[in-house]
Amino acid sequence: MTSEKSKNVVVEEQKDKGKKAMKVYPAMNQRKIVLNKLVKYFTTYLGCDNILMIAQYSTRVLGWLLLKRQKKDWAQRVTKLSVMLSAHRIMARMLTLVPLYNACITGLLTPDKSRLIRATNIVQSLSMLAFYPLERMFWLIQNELIPVPVSDAPRYFLLACRFWGTWVALNFVKLFDSYREIQAKRSKVLSNASLDAEEVQEELVVLKAREATWKRALISNAAFFPLTLHWSSVGVVVPDVAIGIAGTVAGICNFINNWNALSL
Repeated sequence: MTSEKSKNVVVEEQKDKGKKAMKVYPAMNQRKIVLNKLVKYFTTYLGCDNILMIAQYSTRVLGWLLLKRQKKDWAQRVTKLSVMLSAHRIMARMLTLVPLYNACITGLLTPDKSRLIRATNIVQSLSMLAFYPLERMFWLIQNELIPVPVSDAPRYFLLACRFWGTWVALNFVKLFDSYREIQAKRSKVLSNASLDAEEVQEELVVLKAREATWKRALISNAAFFPLTLHWSSVGVVVPDVAIGIAGTVAGICNFINNWNALSL
């Protein structure tokens, strides 16, 4: 009897340990997945640039808040950090010139479903082909790395930002076309009599995720638009704190979309 009781006790203890393990291991696996995704995210140019972008624009907001609290020394340090991050991002983009040209040429040669999207892709590709060398010329002149007067740097910067603004403005066309596609797909799923309730639900979940991604992309593009207006114009168009807020919002939206799209 004693041995039977001891066996039962051992079995119960093993069950309890198993239950505890079932509770612990999923959490450990989840942490491991997040850590692996972080490692993979930071090993890509896009991931690093995205994080630096959030830091660059959020420090603008922080600098403004510090100025409001009369902490000028700290505000100057934070503002200097924001400028350094911006310069680093421009310098890092020097390495993406060849991949960009390759992507643009591929986009130009790939047929699209509609003439409107085809025309939009062509103009967007051409605007990026102009933006990148102009931005790099601005950076090289500003840092006195080529024999061109520093006073010419703002002219290159304005031109570069106007081409960037063209890309952002035309991106609204593609975003609204994507939204129309999502809604058409939803209507098709709901009207498809061959699908059972479970299949319909699965399709709707996928479409809901796509729509959430689309909303964040729209917010990001809308946040970029005032920035392009500001930097494409002579003088102050948007207050510095508004630039910081808009850039931070765009960066966070891009981070969420990129994070969700990242596969292990």
